[in-house]
Amino acid sequence: VITKVNAIMTDRVLRHEVETNGTIRPLAEFDALIEHYNCSPKTASSGNNPYTTVLKDSPRASFKFVVGTEEHCEEALREIERQGLDRARCMLMVLGTTAEEMIQRSPLVADFCAKHGLRLCLRLQCIIWGRKRGV
Repeated sequence: VITKVNAIMTDRVLRHEVETNGTIRPLAEFDALIEHYNCSPKTASSGNNPYTTVLKDSPRASFKFVVGTEEHCEEALREIERQGLDRARCMLMVLGTTAEEMIQRSPLVADFCAKHGLRLCLRLQCIIWGRKRGV
């Protein structure tokens, strides 16, 4: 079925990205269709056991850690180091679902990112619409 879809859509430009925690290696047929993987490794502070993403060596993957405190930032940095992730492909996303939460936590996370060579990610939909769904 995938080859039929590709054959039919050759006149369009399609970009396929996958959001994943990075624990399962994609099948070769699926991987060939994906331009980028947005990996969101989970840390112990989020209630998960440590694991290593199987996509850590893929040049088509970036890595996003959700953080809200200095301790979260430090834990994310330890995971980046433990897994040997390229800092240029790692970002810290500010934890929050409202503009107030994001604004309150952003300076700390932004300073940490600047100090450690990481990218900053904000959830703009939360700043603009708060907890509203479907936007």
